[in-house]
Amino acid sequence: MRKYLIAAIAALATMAFAAVAVAQSSEVTSTASVSPKKAGTKKKPKNTSLTTVVTSTASDRITTKIEIQLPKTLAISAKGFATCSVKTILKANGKDCKKGSKVGKGTADALAGIGTSNPVPVTFDVTAFVSGAKKINFLLVARGLGNVYISPGTLSKTSKGPKLTVKVPAGAQQPVTGLWATLTRLNTTLGKKSGKHKLIASTGCKSKQQTIGTKLTFASPPPPGGTTPTPAGSGSTSTAAACTK
Repeated sequence: MRKYLIAAIAALATMAFAAVAVAQSSEVTSTASVSPKKAGTKKKPKNTSLTTVVTSTASDRITTKIEIQLPKTLAISAKGFATCSVKTILKANGKDCKKGSKVGKGTADALAGIGTSNPVPVTFDVTAFVSGAKKINFLLVARGLGNVYISPGTLSKTSKGPKLTVKVPAGAQQPVTGLWATLTRLNTTLGKKSGKHKLIASTGCKSKQQTIGTKLTFASPPPPGGTTPTPAGSGSTSTAAACTK
């Protein structure tokens, strides 16, 4: 860990952890949009980009996992795209990855030193890379600090539609020993086409909207001297991205 991150947090934060309550859904809000708004059909899926903005006010808990639930009218698959391994992504912050493996970007705002009197805000630049047919890994680079992490993402199918599950890496949860961090805002755009393959494809538009669900999983920081966070529930929200047939 870079010494200036340690110095910045140590200068501003004092340890004062306390027990916290389980997160409520009202602590997580979101907005979403799709481009283009005009949807495709099952026979003629349309290449689509999805922008999601998630905000959390659960600033006293660690965010450990992010789940984005898409509707059945949005398909998502990384099959057919160039891939980039975690090792290559980390080697030069993604510069050595094949161009076609980059499928999204955005920002993530966090607080380091939660549960203390003076938590420090940190902004990460986020870049999404395909690492497999069902794998989208997110490179996180802290602005002005150079701290780098990988948040692994996995695509799956549910009864509601496709889902993207992203795990927050341990290093991002605890950037300095004894000081914990959490996500406060995430703003990302995903979407790419490679030949006939589409990362996200719209196949319809139900009730003039694409319903996007978001679930954040939380953990409480351990007391001073502790090393293991304890589960602290989750917060869920959903939003409608406008679309037309």
